[in-house]
Amino acid sequence: MKIYCILNDSVPYGSILEQPLCDKGFTKLTQISHCFTNTSIIAMLTGKLPSDLEKGGIGYQTENEHKPNGIIDYSWKDKLLISELNKKNWGINFHNCHWFYETICDEPFIKKTSSFLMVKEEGKYKETKEYFKTMLQDSTETSEFYKNEKKFIKQFQKSSQRDEFYLIKNMQYHLALAIKTDKLDSLKRIQTVLDYFDFDEPDSLFWIFSDHHNHPEIDELCKCPSFLTTVFVKDNRQKPLKLNSDIISISDFYDIFKNGYNTLDENRIYFVEDGRFNVDPLNSTTAVACRFLDKNRILQVSYFRPTNKYYGFVYDINMKKIQECIPRDNTLADALKGRFEWVK
Repeated sequence: MKIYCILNDSVPYGSILEQPLCDKGFTKLTQISHCFTNTSIIAMLTGKLPSDLEKGGIGYQTENEHKPNGIIDYSWKDKLLISELNKKNWGINFHNCHWFYETICDEPFIKKTSSFLMVKEEGKYKETKEYFKTMLQDSTETSEFYKNEKKFIKQFQKSSQRDEFYLIKNMQYHLALAIKTDKLDSLKRIQTVLDYFDFDEPDSLFWIFSDHHNHPEIDELCKCPSFLTTVFVKDNRQKPLKLNSDIISISDFYDIFKNGYNTLDENRIYFVEDGRFNVDPLNSTTAVACRFLDKNRILQVSYFRPTNKYYGFVYDINMKKIQECIPRDNTLADALKGRFEWVK
């Protein structure tokens, strides 16, 4: 069995990637994620909120408090799905994921590969600055990066030694936002990489997802669509997943993978937490509780720790508009108080 988790970093809800994936037999899920890569991936691989793992949550530099020997060493690393799978003799493969080894987990059982030009110094395995050029500027037909991507993907899919888990990161869109290059072109480049895959590979599960919305647009209150993302699922196993709801939390992946199904709860409250670097680099500063009023409208209440205040909003997915509001009852605010120790 193979599990392919393919992360399209920062790709927003409703991108041009959606229709080609649906045309290839993928099921689209609406996903409530967190607001930066670490918190989203940690939630995905543990089934927990960051504040369940670290008192006060996880900020952009929290990992610096957990590097006694210069290598990341969180006390809860055994709670990661990859640790559980490793104990069951699964192969764990991470591709183009240097950030993960520096900020979340760097266990020796993780097989590291990359299509970037890599350097090793002081025990670190990271990308050089050349990857900006190779991934966004060179033609996909001549770039060494894309040649390497195609080669690696063919190798991944050819392997049949044992159960294998893959986390593969596409960061073209994230970089396009950071260095202000063509966003549409970056999405087409991601599509090029996705086209390298054989999505009909037997006994495999493909989970293609985004971790958050456009990162320059995420504010201190995490107003929607900051946490509104998508997942595309194609399950070629003999006993495929039973997806009873097309709306999930990013943390649901952990339970869905282990149990083989998800539950339907139309009244579910979804939780999000985040900490903007310019507010507090070590802790979560914002907690969000939200629920769907209908398929196209999300009601959210944000708690901002520095001001100790609550803020209400309604987001229209189709119109891509958000309006400030005063919720009619305190259900979401009370849910935040009950879920987060630091929400007052």
